[in-house]
Amino acid sequence: MKKFTGVVMLLCIAALTGCVRNEGLHGYNNESWKNKNILKESKEVENNKALVSFYRIDNQVEGKTINIFVNKQYLTSLEPNATKQIKLCSGNNNFTAYKTDVSERYNTKLNEIDNKPLEPGKSYAFLVIETNGTVSLKPLTEKEVNEFKGKVSTQIHTLPRVDVAQSCQ
Repeated sequence: MKKFTGVVMLLCIAALTGCVRNEGLHGYNNESWKNKNILKESKEVENNKALVSFYRIDNQVEGKTINIFVNKQYLTSLEPNATKQIKLCSGNNNFTAYKTDVSERYNTKLNEIDNKPLEPGKSYAFLVIETNGTVSLKPLTEKEVNEFKGKVSTQIHTLPRVDVAQSCQ
């Protein structure tokens, strides 16, 4: 019986050791995503939808990733030199961006409103910027977007919560 208890205790210690490795459960994660694709932008947009692209270039914002929310739903966590595209229903859409931070809870993030009216069949682009410690999304011109071509990768490693299957009215 003592031998069995000793083995169980060793297994528990080994399992718990994994939880405190790399700064523990409340630290930051040291992962680096390698599955980004070179940007292949789609220009095709249905009549009742708009194409929206979010860009994060170089070190315009300090921090590992920036969480992008669309209509209060998680879309992606953008790393530097990455982009994410999504087709959305035209009309008012709420876009917000926040630094990835475990001390900041989602309820705080979801209460902010930044409505952008989108016209059907058009494309929109936004750049993640930081001003006085606040992260925001700056609209980009087509000329500015063209400057980023070949310098950014498409972010594909996250599972968006945005409902893209909804029918637009």
